Amino acid sequence: MKIQRNSLLAKHVRLDGRRLTYRHISGQAFARRQRSVVVDEEQQSKARKVFDFCKIAILVILWCLFTFVILTNPGAQVRLRTIAVMPNESFVSVVKPTWSMVKVTVRGAINPKFSKNAAEDGEMGLRIEWRDSDLNETHFQTPMWWISMADDDGKFDSDSNHFKMPPSPAPGAKVVITIENRRDKPSSMVVEFNSFPNIIEWGIVCAIVMLLTLQILIIWELIDRAFAALLLACTAVGVLTLMANRPSLEVMMSWINFEALMLLFGLNLVVSIMTEAGVFEYVAMTAYKQSRGQPWPFVLILCSFTAILAAALNCDLVVFVMSPLAIQLCELMGINAQLVMMILVMSANLGGTLTPIGQPPNIILVCDYSVQYHGVVFFNFVLHMLGGVVVSLIVFFLLVRVIYRNTLFELNDAQKELEPPAITNDIKIMAAILMDKDTSKSPFKTADNYYENLVMMQENFVVQKKWLFIKCMIALAFAFLLYILNSIAGLAPGASLGWATILASFLLLILASSISFLQMMDRVQFSLLLFLAGLFVLVAAADELGLFGWIEVTIVGQLQQFDESHRLGLTTLAFLLFSALLTLFIDNAGVTIFMMSLLRHLNAHGDGHYPLTPLIWGVAFGACFGGNGSLIGASSNGITELIARGHGYRMTFCSFFVFAYPLMLVTLVIAIIHLSICHLAFNWH
Repeated sequence: MKIQRNSLLAKHVRLDGRRLTYRHISGQAFARRQRSVVVDEEQQSKARKVFDFCKIAILVILWCLFTFVILTNPGAQVRLRTIAVMPNESFVSVVKPTWSMVKVTVRGAINPKFSKNAAEDGEMGLRIEWRDSDLNETHFQTPMWWISMADDDGKFDSDSNHFKMPPSPAPGAKVVITIENRRDKPSSMVVEFNSFPNIIEWGIVCAIVMLLTLQILIIWELIDRAFAALLLACTAVGVLTLMANRPSLEVMMSWINFEALMLLFGLNLVVSIMTEAGVFEYVAMTAYKQSRGQPWPFVLILCSFTAILAAALNCDLVVFVMSPLAIQLCELMGINAQLVMMILVMSANLGGTLTPIGQPPNIILVCDYSVQYHGVVFFNFVLHMLGGVVVSLIVFFLLVRVIYRNTLFELNDAQKELEPPAITNDIKIMAAILMDKDTSKSPFKTADNYYENLVMMQENFVVQKKWLFIKCMIALAFAFLLYILNSIAGLAPGASLGWATILASFLLLILASSISFLQMMDRVQFSLLLFLAGLFVLVAAADELGLFGWIEVTIVGQLQQFDESHRLGLTTLAFLLFSALLTLFIDNAGVTIFMMSLLRHLNAHGDGHYPLTPLIWGVAFGACFGGNGSLIGASSNGITELIARGHGYRMTFCSFFVFAYPLMLVTLVIAIIHLSICHLAFNWH
């Protein structure tokens, strides 16, 4: 029996291209709201037309500029050369740079720049020099760039460095590249040589402007965030083409972390099929039964289940399917739905922090090659995050229960308009039957109308397809088995997070072949995947423009002032707080991509004082916990706000900030204490 109310049935109307959902509201309230919408539409129509015209004009101008740059700059021809150097000898070759900035990329059996301090290994050295016409006298030489060679000759990796060359010091002088081999055996590598104008300062300015523009477009919702990321990524490629060399399509594709996108795509498919099976309705129903209809126990149990699901799946996807169910139950129980929604999404973000798949920042971190190189895998990640996440969740629930103990029963105007569901004689009879059959024991007192509400929920909040539910559990068990096996050295080395999730999702698609594949594709959040892909390209282009090299030099200069014994702790704390601060204005996925590029620079040029793993945990805690501080700090927050708005609840930036930011600060303090104990006191890393 479906939930009925003495009101209009759920009704969908389309105004201004958006679907507004009015659920169970009285006819008088609906008419009043409809009239106010019409008045607002008339008042804002002229301003909206002007705004739309200006927006389209600006976007067309950007498109024209980008198109002109791409069409008139085919890109420089890549100059590759394979160089072999005998033991304890040097190789010298004349090069002809067009501009004063030279970029050299080496590929071969080398250790990547994030592996260890190459200056101490000192196996292969490379520098650029000005020499006379006979190549006998050296007029100028850059500092030696030391390259660490791998013991495994079959290994293939790449690294790059930039050199600034002064004008020609003498007539007839030539630019040469010198490579020294300090190994006891011959060594070879592929060298790529490029040059571009020395306008690095303007490149940094352009990179900062583009990143700020992206955030302005997202914060003020001028255009869709996925479209904004793709637009700014194209703009960054255009700027890079003007200031340096146009990157090839192969290079741009290498900037995108496809494993992270594979992981998110696979999780989307799994959650979509689990939704079809009614898994999440069953979870919500179980929370109601366990709480015996008591408001606060119900909220805390439901949020605990949501946190666990977020850790096992993904907080964005779990919030997307749990939020509408939570709203329906809050309206049925007569408690503050807006408050419950904010508690729910913060719980999901905290729970998702536990695992590499639980939050987009964690996915980006663990799918990064440099992080995997340092042994950060699924099981290792969970162990390092477990203490901080569990304590933060417990403290969060205690604070919410104490601070908002009475606010839960204060209904806003939208909920006051709702009429209570009609309890018919049939419902009363079925409730009496349920009460007679109920032999379960609970520490909570049974609430009034508990059995009546249970009767009305039974048709919609149950597992509708039990066999599909079992198939979902099989696929999830297979995925987590691969996660664990990959964490154990030597077992399933090819089962990375992305491949394990994709294989599990394909298995589930095969088992659930009765469901339409197109129906499953409709539920995949392709906008999130495109947003992340655009961010990867934008941040990589900003790196090519010199932004992160400049930030790294600035940070290292400041950190050098501190005592060496405290430098690691202060650096970890700085990365945690800086990540959390940025999430006030930037989505935490974007913050993580930004911070990961900075981490690679710092680790490569930090003289061994900045081990990568403690900084990874600092960024993970800072980005994930910090995302709880504002409405735009995490994708899940925006998803919750959209669902709440569709059900008639207004969740503003200020209201969310007032509720969430103090609680976020408390969880950050817990994370700082956790990291200090684990990595500073006991050197867990």
